[in-house]
Amino acid sequence: MPSQFPILEECMLHENGEFTHNVCGVKIMTATVRHPVHDGPFPFSGSGEVDIELVPYCPTCEEKPSEHGVPVRRRQVDVDEAAILRRMREQR
Repeated sequence: MPSQFPILEECMLHENGEFTHNVCGVKIMTATVRHPVHDGPFPFSGSGEVDIELVPYCPTCEEKPSEHGVPVRRRQVDVDEAAILRRMREQR
């Protein structure tokens, strides 16, 4: 199954939990990306919640991702929980 983050497919995982980029040998870093949650009844409205995502990147081969992520309609934890519940329902 392909990774959500393609850079990780070009990396080696070490025993200490760190990733090293196979292309350049540099340790993979993570950037914090904040996604505003637009869960209100009107376009661009919401409760003020923010979904925080850690995005891996190679500091040598890539630019650091912007901390300003695209808005999301639902919080990722809600999407993940809905997927788990769907799988549970399908197993019956």
